[in-house]
Amino acid sequence: MAATSDDPRAFITDEVKESLTTPDFDMWHYSREQCVYLIEYMFREQGFVEAFQIEEEILETFLHTVRHNYHETPFHNFHHCFCVTQMLYCIIHACDEVEFFLTPLERLSVMVATIIHDLDHRGLNNNYHINSRSDLAINYNDQSVLENHHCATGFRILQRPRCNILQHLSLEDYKFVRKTVIACVLSTDMGKHFSQRSQWRAVVAEFNPEDATHREWLCRMMVCCSDISNEVRPWWVSRPWATNLMEEFFAQSDREKIEGLPVMSFMDRDQAQLEAGQVGFIENILRPLWQEAAELLPELQPFIERINENLAHWVMFMQHKRSQILLHVVEESHKPGISFNAGDVIVRMGEISSKMYFLRAGTVEVRAEDMTTVWDTMGQGAFFGEVGAFKGIPRTANIVAKTQCEILVVGRDDVLELLDGYPNHVRFIEDICTERLEKHAKRQEAAELAEHDLIEFAG
Repeated sequence: MAATSDDPRAFITDEVKESLTTPDFDMWHYSREQCVYLIEYMFREQGFVEAFQIEEEILETFLHTVRHNYHETPFHNFHHCFCVTQMLYCIIHACDEVEFFLTPLERLSVMVATIIHDLDHRGLNNNYHINSRSDLAINYNDQSVLENHHCATGFRILQRPRCNILQHLSLEDYKFVRKTVIACVLSTDMGKHFSQRSQWRAVVAEFNPEDATHREWLCRMMVCCSDISNEVRPWWVSRPWATNLMEEFFAQSDREKIEGLPVMSFMDRDQAQLEAGQVGFIENILRPLWQEAAELLPELQPFIERINENLAHWVMFMQHKRSQILLHVVEESHKPGISFNAGDVIVRMGEISSKMYFLRAGTVEVRAEDMTTVWDTMGQGAFFGEVGAFKGIPRTANIVAKTQCEILVVGRDDVLELLDGYPNHVRFIEDICTERLEKHAKRQEAAELAEHDLIEFAG
């Protein structure tokens, strides 16, 4: 269908089409209605319209109907539906094996699955429905309550003559699509995540594209990867989704408190920690799933590199937040701060000391032995000196005031006394200590190699 000046598809330029095949696509620039036409384009580009005789008006009506059956929740809305569908589209484009492994009917099935996978989600998860004994939980016997409901809602829409994009399939093909779509959507139940991962690993180890069961597992994993793919996108695209999810979690936990239902700590606005939660989710759920998918689809490796980049952002923000909390705890000791002028040496490399330093104000530089090379810069809320204090070894760097600074200086024993009852904070200091020692070891190794190369060159 050619785009005209009055065509709502006119915004789909060649540049948009190219961007649509990559995880860098920024969906925040597009309205929900425009996302409908972008999905329609994906169907057309994948050859589904022609291969399965999908009438253009019926496809458009189906997608608009789906859009109207997603609610205006903070997270599980139509923009989320689009993101999941578009990430699946990226996987298909990135991995040549997908076209070889999956039939057109299977590729159609996974696309339909991503489109309907959260239909009629109202921002309340399975635990809420089961604990509140909702009608949905009763209907689906507490088993993958929402996922069953999303499937049922999707197929009810598909039963409407004006929405039935599957109407020209044979009965056998329709049953196959329905079976595959249901399997894929039910696989998005996070309560089944770890058990499914173990089955997926077994399939990957002996994957046979001639085995229909193996292909169905590939379909499931492609949909599951797409469903939790926000951290595969650029930071500025993925970051708002994390806030939106927490907003939805908090609304549910507020409701659970009012109704006297159990509240999960990671959803409780009084307990949840966004940064730590994201780090845990990426490290334990999202990244391992994508890594296992990449064993079969190696072209996904760049996607995993992006996950690692976003994980590094979350770790940095988590450490900064914990450093701020740590500074607040230390400040409660009412120890006087010590002022340093720009250029003052606060810590000298090689010194032995059990004191730790908490930066209340200002900026410091971490410098090498030559006092010229700057390894790092730290600002308000940071701490240093923990290597000497906790490991009892000489200082591994020079710390120089870059600006006027105010610093709290506390001995190791006083730090432990202040943090008595805060085991997580002590572990945090120990983790930072280990991380900085590892960096120091790598710097030493690099310096020794450089010196060796220089000697070899001179010789």
